Amino acid sequence: MFSRLLFLLFFLGLIPSSHAMVDLTPTVTAIVEDSVTYHEVGFQTPEGKVVFTLPPGWTIRGQKNRAQMTLPDDKSSAEAIVEVTSLAKPAPLDETTIAAFKQQVIASLPPGSTKVTTVNEAQNSLMLSGNPSFEFVITYDLWGKVFQRSALLVNGPQDRLAFRFTCLKADFVALNTNFRRSLMTWRAVAAREIPKSVAANEPSSSPKPAA
Repeated sequence: MFSRLLFLLFFLGLIPSSHAMVDLTPTVTAIVEDSVTYHEVGFQTPEGKVVFTLPPGWTIRGQKNRAQMTLPDDKSSAEAIVEVTSLAKPAPLDETTIAAFKQQVIASLPPGSTKVTTVNEAQNSLMLSGNPSFEFVITYDLWGKVFQRSALLVNGPQDRLAFRFTCLKADFVALNTNFRRSLMTWRAVAAREIPKSVAANEPSSSPKPAA
């Protein structure tokens, strides 16, 4: 009963709020450096924006409280989800919040998932903009295949960001490494730092580079 109450409270906390400080509607900009083109994703904030580099070949789409990244023509069923929840006031990333987050990650698995196994738990394994975090990694069986999922909860002063990456277990290490490298480029850009003229904005996706 207590665990169900924890999940309900956390789930209610994840209901999107119109006052979230980060708007996950993405803007993708092609940037060329030393004849190499990469794609920078921007999310608007009241102070300017946060930006990160999209993993090569990935596409992104989203709206205010949720963004989704996929790898076109991918056989590993790779997908990354980003969700944001506003905080009425700064709150610690305490044991209650972590326990509820872990339960929410398991509850969000596709219907029919079995053999759910915890692979790893870690605090502050990846700290976006220096904010504390908790990472939870699991495996599960679905449709006769084994999948692996990492879920990262980042606790900011005004928002909580949840990053969820999922793919076939056999491809997880390589693809999740690329995804984490992408998140490591996450940084805030103040409005005064945004140049008046940048490379042309593209639709909310980036084309897969030619082989």
